[in-house]
Amino acid sequence: MEIFDFIGEKSNDMLSKMSEKDKHELLELLKIYRISLRDRLALDPNVTFGLEFEFGTDNPSKVESGTKTLNYKWLMEKRLNGSWYDFKKETSSTDGYEISSPILIDSIETWKQVKEICSLIESNKCRIDERDAGHIHFGTQIIGNNPDEWLTFFRLYCLYENIIYRFSYGEFEKERSFVSTYAAPLAKEYTHRLDKLDEGIITPSIRKIFTTLAVPHKKCAMQFYKVSEGGTSFEKNRTFEFRMPNASTNPVIWQNNVNFFAHFVSSVKSGKLDIELLKRKTKEKLDELSKLSRYNLISIDEALELADLIFDNNLDKINFLRQYMKEFETTDEFRKSESFTK
Repeated sequence: MEIFDFIGEKSNDMLSKMSEKDKHELLELLKIYRISLRDRLALDPNVTFGLEFEFGTDNPSKVESGTKTLNYKWLMEKRLNGSWYDFKKETSSTDGYEISSPILIDSIETWKQVKEICSLIESNKCRIDERDAGHIHFGTQIIGNNPDEWLTFFRLYCLYENIIYRFSYGEFEKERSFVSTYAAPLAKEYTHRLDKLDEGIITPSIRKIFTTLAVPHKKCAMQFYKVSEGGTSFEKNRTFEFRMPNASTNPVIWQNNVNFFAHFVSSVKSGKLDIELLKRKTKEKLDELSKLSRYNLISIDEALELADLIFDNNLDKINFLRQYMKEFETTDEFRKSESFTK
């Protein structure tokens, strides 16, 4: 039996509410499941994002030339929307480079481009190791200028930061070595700052929220410096960035990461999230927040809860869970999992 014989692919089962027997059966079927690259994800058209492909190479001129060739090809085929994929030096390592995308939307064309960029990096025998990240930006217009929804977003993040980190390691079994230097956890610090905001008798303004939560450097799990520069301006050119994902040359991993983070961000507009419940549950695990050494531990019940909160179909939930579980074990070694993608 395959996993979508057990649960319907298009259904929206509450996996966290299953009996222990059914959860066990689900996880056994999950072990043999493989994630496929989809033509598109059916994300809301309002969702915009950008990708940063980091890698190391001894022949940067060849990769740069290949990037230009792809840009010209896509331009001639009218497959680019006026902006280019940009090749540049990545300053965190001596042989590190990066290809950054223009503003993207969920489309058949976007995922073809991601696949070709991944193939370019692989075909030139570029290095992907524990120095390299796969940052993802999202347009702030997804949440907009509603302060309550931003507060819900931050509370949701704090509660599930440990799940987000393990998922974002992609096909690797643990975090990259520099994640604490360039993408340090924020949950504990954010929780304390959010509690300070709660001391007021009225909902704080957008400006007050971002002033209170602003971190003055690019070394944390999320960055909102483009938002801060814009004050209360929210548009697709002003982005916030998830910095914890490991790098990858697998387009399935990139697509699955985008799908997860897009739904995570968009979920604050669903009306399903109870901010008071998020606060209480975060307080219960306060001592565990931001302890990176514990973020590689598997917390299946929390992962199932998060899947039910942010996704509305079983396919998205199972793809998220498969990447989260990886080899269904933990390790201190930075290594790739046995492939869980097709």
